[in-house]
Amino acid sequence: SIGLTSHHISGMDSRIRPATRIYECFVEVARPRDNEDAQIKYVYPKDYVWEVDTKRQLPKFVFPNKFVNEQEEHFTFVLTDLDGKYRFGFCRYPPGGGDVAMCFLSDLPWFKVFYQAMDKIRDLRLDHQGEVVEPFLAGFRNHSLPMANDSVISILPEAIDVGQVFTFALPDLRKLPEIPADVNLSSLYTSLHHNVILHLFANMIFERRIIITSSRLTSLSAVMHGAVLLLYPLYWQHIFIPITPLHLIEYCGAPMPYLIGVHSSIMEKIRHLLNDAVIVDVDEDSLESPYTEDLNAIPADVIANLKRVLKKRNTGYGDNLAKAFMLAQVAMLGGYRSSLKQKQDDKGLMFDEESFLKSRPNMEEFLQSLLQFQHFRQFLNSRIDAITKCNQKEKDVFDCELLAYEEGLKGKFSSEQLKGAFDKALKSSKKMGDKFQKHAKNIVHKIMEHDMPEFSGGGGGGGGSRGGTFDRGG
Repeated sequence: SIGLTSHHISGMDSRIRPATRIYECFVEVARPRDNEDAQIKYVYPKDYVWEVDTKRQLPKFVFPNKFVNEQEEHFTFVLTDLDGKYRFGFCRYPPGGGDVAMCFLSDLPWFKVFYQAMDKIRDLRLDHQGEVVEPFLAGFRNHSLPMANDSVISILPEAIDVGQVFTFALPDLRKLPEIPADVNLSSLYTSLHHNVILHLFANMIFERRIIITSSRLTSLSAVMHGAVLLLYPLYWQHIFIPITPLHLIEYCGAPMPYLIGVHSSIMEKIRHLLNDAVIVDVDEDSLESPYTEDLNAIPADVIANLKRVLKKRNTGYGDNLAKAFMLAQVAMLGGYRSSLKQKQDDKGLMFDEESFLKSRPNMEEFLQSLLQFQHFRQFLNSRIDAITKCNQKEKDVFDCELLAYEEGLKGKFSSEQLKGAFDKALKSSKKMGDKFQKHAKNIVHKIMEHDMPEFSGGGGGGGGSRGGTFDRGG
């Protein structure tokens, strides 16, 4: 089938690999000191069988540099396998520059769940219940994978009667990510000006070399993971390093598209590598780019409607920000289904490029560029594979929205219909937006400090001189 109906849908284009258990292992890593590297001090389960080189690499990702932040941090790094699939490393630094960090390795993109699980381990130790930690870890790891309809996971510590059940709310993988429930999209939305977000989106569409930097790993990680959500139903197909350790900084000079997160303390070490890279500074809320034309190359009505949603800060809550960007993709990718033709030998489908270009003559130049990008090619391969295997019986949220457009306009798209769809999304979100806006400062503070409240619902391209800087002044 096409897969889970969400921003985590599975398919050839997705970078999420199928999970076989809740998490692979839990580790505690000691901070590097002087000339000593970071060291793994504890592993659960004790007999965990490491994949090649992971045990040696992991401490370097948990402590990507020797900068000591006195604030508590939650962040997520990514290990990429030979097939380009991700394994996530969810980390927690203790406040006060503590010496030992926690980390869960998992194939599940459950950011909030694992952050809260590490906070629970901290709480158990503070409450003098350290003996419950391993039974909790055992119950958590051995718990069966949840079904699609499950909204919570309840963990019963194994081999000990403590009279406690630990319950965590699960992300709904059948829906678009929501603000403020999704900590990554929330951080992106509250940290960056709408002009910065729009230019970042355009630079990702055009597969540029992109650096995101911050002095806080919490913010850096969240904005990195939040940014790729804007591409749905496309997926970033190139180098993706949300948290870059010192030994990998040479990747910043790679002559290919990338999306790399760099702590601000090491930015000066890599400046000489970034001649034609886009640089997003989260702390300064700014973007430097030699590719200012990327935004202008995207159809003007698409950008105008996105800007309307982003500028009205109380309209992005719930799933409305994610839906706005998905509607933008509907406008840009719409017509792909009608361009899938039966092969002459009747063995499968093929993509008719000429038909696709003619489907929206008003944006033919942009569509011609789109055909060259790897994320679009992978998207087509995945959709053809899904349609062939499931005979179109299952569709994700993107295709459902796209079919509504095609049904209404018989395959022809208009600026007015796109504007109407955005207006509908804005209208439906107004009450929710007003409600959240009243408490926005408190919500943002809790997200950034990861004292997370509970909520219902859930490059290519050649070089060039640096073309412009975008910040809150624009």
